[in-house]
Amino acid sequence: MLKRAVAGAELAAAQNAVAKLFPRVEEMATTTSGDGLDRWRTWDAPWPEFPFRSRSLNGLVLSDVMIDLAQELLGTDDVRLYLAIATAKYAGQPSEYNQLLHTDFPNHTLTVPRAEPGYHQMETFIYLDDVGPDNGATRFVSRTRTRQIPVEEHTLNFEDYGDLYDEPGDASAPAGSIVVYRPDVYHRSVDFTDPTQARFMLHVSYKPAAVEWGGYQAWPFKGFSVEWHNFVQQATPRQLTTLGFPAPGHAFWTTDTLDGVARRYPGLDLTPWRADSPKRADRWNVQGLPDESAAALAVRSRFAFRAGADRFQGRQRALKTTNDNGVLGSGVHQLPGLDGLDEAPEDVGLIEDGGVGWESVGGRHGLHPGPRRRREGGFQRYRLKNDNISEVALTCSVVRPTACFGSAPGHECPPPTMV
Repeated sequence: MLKRAVAGAELAAAQNAVAKLFPRVEEMATTTSGDGLDRWRTWDAPWPEFPFRSRSLNGLVLSDVMIDLAQELLGTDDVRLYLAIATAKYAGQPSEYNQLLHTDFPNHTLTVPRAEPGYHQMETFIYLDDVGPDNGATRFVSRTRTRQIPVEEHTLNFEDYGDLYDEPGDASAPAGSIVVYRPDVYHRSVDFTDPTQARFMLHVSYKPAAVEWGGYQAWPFKGFSVEWHNFVQQATPRQLTTLGFPAPGHAFWTTDTLDGVARRYPGLDLTPWRADSPKRADRWNVQGLPDESAAALAVRSRFAFRAGADRFQGRQRALKTTNDNGVLGSGVHQLPGLDGLDEAPEDVGLIEDGGVGWESVGGRHGLHPGPRRRREGGFQRYRLKNDNISEVALTCSVVRPTACFGSAPGHECPPPTMV
């Protein structure tokens, strides 16, 4: 628990925003069934979800405090927000089965929790008012008491586990506090009857980006909403990356994708992405180099032509390259479909030489129709103009420890090993 982690103007703005989402305590206390407020009298209400209309709530969910906390506790800088909702609890609002001790993993992961670092998920409550026994502070049970419970027993009945229900672990804390727990921690809701009390908070969850089997909400599904567009256009690169947006420098970013995103989100400042991306880029299989920690893999592609001869051969040569693990790859690959050509060496020529990576254009297969642009740092490009020449698609996925050293019609690269 981080007490008063959110304070001052940031907390006040969030409190004001959440007050616009839910009825006031007085309204819930003085009205009756059929008054239009029934939807808030159940534990399974239509809780407002991220992205909210409020910048204050969106900013709190993806604040530096929350992202820093997720990175520290999950042990990785590459984290993802996967859940953010606002909830309200009122007197007489039944918790139903949530009053039983339970874990959250059945609807937070496709599998089961794994205890080792690197596989954890982080759930949090962000309190927007003071929370205690009088307004439904959640009860938690220490993992030291539940480690031996079989994983399939995600909900515990009182008859068999009555001693755990006496655990005095209520998560009482002042407004602005953050309660942190894992989806494999047993906890339960507590009802209250005082009509002057209520509890408002945000439920926010993070996971390592690599934990693809964990999740709750899908952000692309929000893509048509006004709230989503408003959020994206004022968000920071760090916030967007935490939602799964490709980071600046990612291989996804090309001239076309940058321009397309600029048209989709006119208010988004793409300067960080443009500054860290190629000025021009190919649209297909040449991927970005691994980061410095993985060591750079340089792969050079070259056609060798016999100018003025009746035939020519196309060859791709991958130079030996090494990193801390030794030689990553080398060899010569004879491209199929180029031997036996009887004419037109003048129809084949070097257009651009970018050094690392490659691409080829032309031909009639339509795999990559039209001219391609130079990828900075990137490739050699040839146009094969003769109608008898099938298009040659040279591809390179820069991966470790193996790379695909070329492909053409009828040839399939082995599956790459991703970094």
